[in-house]
Amino acid sequence: DIISGKNLLINNNRGIPVFRSENQSELYFEKQMKDINIICIFNHYNEEELSIHFKIKTNNGASNKNIQIKLFKNDILEKSLITDSFGATKSFRINNGDYTLSVLKNKVLGTVHLKLLK
Repeated sequence: DIISGKNLLINNNRGIPVFRSENQSELYFEKQMKDINIICIFNHYNEEELSIHFKIKTNNGASNKNIQIKLFKNDILEKSLITDSFGATKSFRINNGDYTLSVLKNKVLGTVHLKLLK
């Protein structure tokens, strides 16, 4: 277990540290993959949910636009997002459970495993 929010626990089974923002309202982590870095930002939404969004930074100077992020829960696609010209996605709400994030641009660039517990 890495860090706890108000009522939800974020546990990344890959051992990536999760940090709090300066104003304590956000939790975030960054994971380096082969050609990109993905930043995942969580905000407390209510007692059952977190608001989450992503930011992609490319390592090789390639465009960070139109990178797809797929969120799976129990192997079922929950959400599919595409990055904008700044490499960011829109935010959405997420609740407790086991999740896999797949990052794709013509091929799978990497995955992140998350476990959110209440």
